[in-house]
Amino acid sequence: MKKTNLFIVKGNPVGRFGDNVFMLISEHGEGLYSHVCSSANFAEGDLITGRKNREESCKKKFGEYKVLFLEDQDEIDNSELSRRNKDWHKNKSKIDAK
Repeated sequence: MKKTNLFIVKGNPVGRFGDNVFMLISEHGEGLYSHVCSSANFAEGDLITGRKNREESCKKKFGEYKVLFLEDQDEIDNSELSRRNKDWHKNKSKIDAK
């Protein structure tokens, strides 16, 4: 069974000290978590692996998953993930309207 990819995406800088917003987004385009972090080295732990409740939530939702930095793989690029995110929100709003 294929593991679901959860991508860490580096967002815009925040403040004067080099912090950035990091987001965790599923391969389907669902935005899961975000965090302002001082370094990409801490992003995975701050977003998911250092938070057992988030790990449990993702395991329940996706089954097996793997966490990757979007920039460190070549299956999908930022434009495609952004498109999937827009599609995910369109589909979710249709479901929510029912």
